[in-house]
Order: sequence, then structure tokens, then C-alpha cells
Amino acid sequence: TKASERNIRIFIDLILNHISQQHYWFQEAIAGNEYYRDFFHWQKEPPEFLEIVDKADGTYGRYIISGAKKDVYLVFPEHAGEVPHWRKGSDGNWYFHTFYPQQIDLNWSNPNVFVEMAKVVVHWGKRGVSFRLDAIQHLGKRWHEDYEDSAEGTIKYVQSLHHVAELKCPDSIFLIEANTHLETLKEYCGTTQHKASDLAYNFKLNEAIWTALILNDTDFLWETLEEGKDIPDWSQWVTFLRNHDALSLHYCSEKTKDQLCALLNNRGIMFQGGHSIAGRTASFLENDVEKIIMAHFLLISLPGSPSIIYGDEIGKQNDFDYMKEQTWLKKQRLGEEAPIKDDARDINRGYVTEKQINSETGKQIYQAIQAMIQVRSDFPKIALTTPTRIVLDDPTVFAARYELENETIDVYINLSNEEKEVTLNNPTNKIQSINSATVHDTTITLPPYAGVWVN
Repeated sequence: TKASERNIRIFIDLILNHISQQHYWFQEAIAGNEYYRDFFHWQKEPPEFLEIVDKADGTYGRYIISGAKKDVYLVFPEHAGEVPHWRKGSDGNWYFHTFYPQQIDLNWSNPNVFVEMAKVVVHWGKRGVSFRLDAIQHLGKRWHEDYEDSAEGTIKYVQSLHHVAELKCPDSIFLIEANTHLETLKEYCGTTQHKASDLAYNFKLNEAIWTALILNDTDFLWETLEEGKDIPDWSQWVTFLRNHDALSLHYCSEKTKDQLCALLNNRGIMFQGGHSIAGRTASFLENDVEKIIMAHFLLISLPGSPSIIYGDEIGKQNDFDYMKEQTWLKKQRLGEEAPIKDDARDINRGYVTEKQINSETGKQIYQAIQAMIQVRSDFPKIALTTPTRIVLDDPTVFAARYELENETIDVYINLSNEEKEVTLNNPTNKIQSINSATVHDTTITLPPYAGVWVN
């Protein structure tokens, strides 16, 4: 109620792909309950695992499936057990998992799984919460036929759950977390006849933002903005600099990935066999306050709903102590003999202290982001508008134009460490600026990492 009074919407993580090995359903399954055993992907015989294979787009486990060699994407190669994707239960049967062995995948081809999860949606939806659908693209897997991330099947599950929510708790919103191609993500939003998702994280755009920030190259950013523009009217992208996971590098070119890895290698921890890298925004930007402010200004200047992970608003750095603490806690819970390793993504997380909040750096970053958000909130149509590119001779300046209903807003952001000057055709008025950007009659002066909105 208090959240609603403040116009705050509460989201909870709805994890549909898997459950804990400690959950009642799995405990019943390994105790011999056939009803619950069929809630999972299981088989009596051990899978025919051959080897781990590294490819350009990630690491795979190679198996013999239906008499043929098949490669199955390995999300966490650092944590692969003796047989990736599978763990043996105490009942002697083998159970499939996409992520960790203690997270057992649910079998969504079993309609009882859908019914139980629909009950969860209704229970919490009636209490006023919305849902972040975690790792949703894995639901439609068909292991026994030929493993694949079946977007078509998964989308039908999401559409059906959304329909249940519309009937029983119509104020609930679905936010899709699916690190997949934009064309597939658009399908997750639904059709004119069947809504599926109201919001979706734009992982490719996140990757493109970092290409711009680290390599001063905006071509990939503009390519991604163009690709993501035609989504249904009811849906919207969620944009972000960092979240609780690693920065994925699945969509850029191999050359760009190598460049990003080389430059970010000492600012975080490589993850997923070198196909992503864990780390905080501040650490990726070498704790440079002006760079951190500029990065958030770029985020605020893009279409979609900006999302800022807690701690980034005060420049929290990588938290290695928290990672070690989490590893220790997992071993205490699962046993010292459990094959537990450090999870690099834990450096993205950790505690925010009063000292960090009240530091001069923390206050400076917080106040700058607060001012950006206040101005952005005056122009809600930006969230739904794809800007056009203002062509400049200097590729290190991000230049964009928003054609809104009653006015035009131009954005200029200097991504480099050298001062830039932009010549304008007509006099302009400054709406907001960062890092000492100045607007003259027909020119804009952009010191390193400075930015401005004008109209």
C-alpha cells in the first residue's frame, strides 16, 4: 500500500525454469513420487556425454542424442560438473539442469507445471506485485528430441501466463529477462491478439552501450537502436549499464569482443569461458567520476526505461569480499565437499554502506543521476521514440535527434577524453548538461566526457 501511494511498483523474481534441490517437488521426486518426478527432465541411464567444446559464441557440452552428436550450450562452464547439464539424484535417476546442479530444471511439457506456476502468479499478483521472468528463454527445451531453446513454445507459455494475470490480477506487469536476439525478443512481447510481455531487457543494446563507452564507436549502438525500434505499442525496452549478471559479449563482432575483453580484463573477472565479463560500472570505467556520470547520461539519453542496479548510483566498485563471503556461505549450506567455486558475478553485488553513500564521490554521482532523471521524466515520450542519427565528422561524439510531439531534442555526448566542439545550424536552448558542457549561439563546447540536451 505504501509503495502504491508513492507510485512505486514492486517486482519479484519469478523463476520459472528451475527450482532448488531442496524444494518439496524435487524431494518428492527423488523419494519415488512419480507424479512429481515428471515435473522434471529425467532419465534412468546416464547421458552420453563426450566432451566440452569451445566455439566462437560460447562453450558447449557435446552429447550423443538419438544416435547423433549434439552440442548443448553451457551457461556456466566454470561450474560444469563431471557430466555438464545433468546431476544424479539419490534415487539413481539423472536430472537435467541449465544452470547449477542444485537448480533442477522444470519440465514445462507437463501441464501440471504450468498449473502450479499459474497459481504462483495469481497468489502474488493479487497482492499487488509484478513479475520479472528470470531466464525465460530456456522453458521450451526439448531434451529428448533434440535440445534447443524453443522460443515458439516458450512464448506460448508466457502468453498463457500473461492471460491468467490479465484475468486475475490485471495490474501485474511482466518483465522478460531473455538474453537472446532482438528479433526473438520482439516475439516475446507478443502479437496484437496475444500480449506476452510488457517489458523486456535489451541485452544487445547493453553490449552496444559498452562498445561506445570503451571503444568510442557508436556504429554498433545505432545499428542496435534501429533493429529494436518496431516493438508492439504496449511493450517497452528496459535499458541498463550493469545488472547482477556479467556483461555478455554475444552479439558484437569477434574483433570487438577481443578489444573489449583486452581493455576490461583487469577491471573485472572474465566469465562464461571469456564470452562475458563480470564487474561494476564504476570499476569498468576505472572509478573516473566524469566517465561514470557520462555513462549514465548516455543511458538516460536512449529510448526505453532506464534501470540502475543498486550501488551504481553512488559509484560502488567491484566487491571481491562479497564474492568470497558468498562462496563460503554456499559451502556451509551444501557441504565443504560440494564442488563450489567463486561466482564471478558476485562482485557485481554486495552491500552498500553508509560510508559509500556519504562519500564525496558517492554524493557527486548520485546528485548528477538524480538531476538527469528529473529532466528525463519531463519527456516521457523519449522512452517510446527511436532517435535519428545526427551525422558528424567526429565519431567519438554521440549525436541524436528526438522528434517529439511538440518539440525536438538534440543530444550530444563526448565519449572521448579530448575536448570537442560541435557547430550548430541554428541557435539552441540548453535543457540539461553534464561535466561542464557549454552551449553558445551556434556552437557547443564539450569537454572530455561532457554531454548536453538542447532544443
